[in-house]
Amino acid sequence: MTDMGSILLFLGVVAALGLYFLMTILVTFVDHFPMPRAMNFTNDRLSRCHHSYTKNKNRTNRKRKDLQTMKTELEVNTLKSFQTELTRFFLAYKFALQEVETKINILQEEFKLIHEYNPIEHVSTRVKSPKSILTKMMKKELPPSIEAVRENIRDIAGARITCSFVEDIYKVSAMLQAQHDMEVVEVKDYIANPKENGYQSLHLIIKIPIFMSDHMEKVYTEIQIRTIAMDFWASLEHKIYYKYNKEVPEHIRHELKEAALQAAELDRKIERLNKEINILKENEAEPSLLDSTPIAHLAKYLTELPGNQIIDDTLFKK
Repeated sequence: MTDMGSILLFLGVVAALGLYFLMTILVTFVDHFPMPRAMNFTNDRLSRCHHSYTKNKNRTNRKRKDLQTMKTELEVNTLKSFQTELTRFFLAYKFALQEVETKINILQEEFKLIHEYNPIEHVSTRVKSPKSILTKMMKKELPPSIEAVRENIRDIAGARITCSFVEDIYKVSAMLQAQHDMEVVEVKDYIANPKENGYQSLHLIIKIPIFMSDHMEKVYTEIQIRTIAMDFWASLEHKIYYKYNKEVPEHIRHELKEAALQAAELDRKIERLNKEINILKENEAEPSLLDSTPIAHLAKYLTELPGNQIIDDTLFKK
């Protein structure tokens, strides 16, 4: 019985040692030889899926980056195009005012030389600021487009002519309206029909042609013609109301209107005195023939020109 137990124990030890050596051999085999394809299939597929996912993700990122670049370039080009259009928009009004100023300057020079009298005391021009244009757009409920502004806001370019007397206003207006290259769109006579607050002036809404490098354009321009007294009242009235958005008290409006009526009365009185002086001049003895000739005035005018030089007539003698 004891011998049988010893034999079984011996066999168990041998079996354990055999199993140990078998496991050692299997581990060594796995380390030195690749696994069969069937066993590596799952790992290969996972690797390929990961590679494909990474590739698609990179491609998507590149597309997004390209789209973002295209969007940025489009925005830049759109902004440049709008900037060019806006620059042309304001340049047109600037050039229109230069055309108007040239016409007025010609009239002034002609009156000084031929008529010995200049009805124009002062000329000023301005182009409305973008803020003023935007305020008027909202007031008129215009769509936000340059074309809508161009057609519906006609005083972006403005010229103001200050005259000595009321009759001079209508003389200058008639001379400007007689120029064939200038289209008169509307005449607003606030002298014959003053505004409710007492404002007086003569307004001309015109279209004047300007010639750009690639096209001709007719630009709306407003010309205001008023006397010194009218301009004095209008300027001070504007200063009083400037940035005051509340309701103006009734007594202030009443006094401002009274001041406008007094300015109009002053215009009439000064104009009457001027006519009396002109009558007295006509009744005086006539001046010498030489002083009254246009040639004498022309000679005086030429000597006053900038850079004028006296020409020695001996240079023309043979």
